[in-house]
This record gives sequence, C-alpha cells and structure tokens, in this order.
Amino acid sequence: EFDEVGERQFSDAMVDEGTGTVNLRVLFENKEKRLLPGMFVRADVPSTLIKDAILVPQRAVVRQATGTTSTFVVGEDNVIESRNIQVTRAIGDQWLLKTGLESGERVVISGLQKIKPGAKVAPEEASSSDTKTAGKETSGSNSSAPNPSKTATSGQ
Repeated sequence: EFDEVGERQFSDAMVDEGTGTVNLRVLFENKEKRLLPGMFVRADVPSTLIKDAILVPQRAVVRQATGTTSTFVVGEDNVIESRNIQVTRAIGDQWLLKTGLESGERVVISGLQKIKPGAKVAPEEASSSDTKTAGKETSGSNSSAPNPSKTATSGQ
C-alpha cells in the first residue's frame, strides 16, 4: 500500500470500455522511491469532495413513470409527505442527493406500499443493519400501529 497523497495533474474524460480504466497523471513526492517511471497502478482516487452531502438508502427512493424520483418523508406530527428529489449517483447501496432533502430529515425505508401522503404513522428508527440490507422487510404487517414504517435519517 502506498500512503503518500499526490496531486492530480491530468485525467482522461472517457473510460476505456475494453479495460474499464481511466488514465490519470498524479504527481507524488515518492520519498521512498517505491514508484518507478512507467509503472501502472490500481488506485482509489476521489474525484470531488462534496460538502454537506446527503446520502439516502436506495430502497427509500421511488422512480416515477415520468423519470422523476421521490421519497416519503416523516414530517411534523409523524405525517407522511411525498418529496421530489434529484439523485446524482449511487454510492454503495445509497443515492447521493443533488436536491430535495435537508440533513436530519427522516425518510421512509420500509412499508412504502402501505403509506401515502397525509397518512399519520408510528415510525421506528432504523438500525444501521436496516439501512444497509436492501430489500429486507423491517416492519411487520401485524403491527398495531397504523401504516407502520421504518425511517432512516438523512445526513452526511
């Protein structure tokens, strides 16, 4: 593992479809002379730092027939609101949001088929395993609470 931080000087705009690679030129101090001219390396290179980014579990996002995306938010007094959102890209099992939510808002990740805007719910906070396991049903249909749902808190 190479622990030095370098400065990106150039990157191709296109991904080579045959190899799935992108050419980059990164300048390193290379104090220990571990990198030699002409070497090829595999590297994780962050492209951009997005301040105050919001990630939302993919299973909380609903794609409409029109191509727009939305999510259900648990608002004041535990009333469901439908919120139009814009997503940019997937990061693991979550979507990076462009617009539509504020940090700390609660999104519904389970029981989406049982709720609609204006419904009052008795939400349960999701555990980290709930937000990481796509497709896992986390609210039982035998719950005594009307329109049961699990929520995840949007945030960085």
